[in-house]
Amino acid sequence: MTMSLALVLARCSARSLINHSTSMDLAGVLELRSMLLLEGEHELAAGLQDLARWMLVDHLP
Repeated sequence: MTMSLALVLARCSARSLINHSTSMDLAGVLELRSMLLLEGEHELAAGLQDLARWMLVDHLP
């Protein structure tokens, strides 16, 4: 199976975000999650969904 460069970069970015090695705003996390879902990367997308939930709860007044 050959992966596109965009998918390889998306997977690396997702892992870095999930491991808290890098940061991104909520919109970026959700966009990356959508891309991974379209590519069938459901496990990484689920990790980003958890991260998005944490970001939302962490920023509530």
